[in-house]
Amino acid sequence: MTDFSCEVHIKAARKPHRCEHCEQEILKGEPADKLVGTFDGDFGWSYMHTDCAEAGSAYASSRSCYGIDWLWLHELVESNEVEELRWLMNAYPAVASRMNVEAIVAKHDMMRSWA
Repeated sequence: MTDFSCEVHIKAARKPHRCEHCEQEILKGEPADKLVGTFDGDFGWSYMHTDCAEAGSAYASSRSCYGIDWLWLHELVESNEVEELRWLMNAYPAVASRMNVEAIVAKHDMMRSWA
């Protein structure tokens, strides 16, 4: 259970961080969002590309995924839910590109055409 959380926009990262959503590097100087809070009593934080944070929030809002149902975008990719990945490609192409979603969907489509 989330006891407290706060999201802060960072104009320019002072050092590289790993994006919690796409698991790619946020470079020094890039804008980012930082999520700070406690979950089940443990304090923690995570960094996200600003467009990844926007995509994650949009996905959660459109699917009513909050709290324990929240998904990081990399979990969405790992689930191989192709229709969800198509949504990401259409709604947030830069995020999908960073996560190589196009290749996953293309592979799925190719496998499906063989069946």
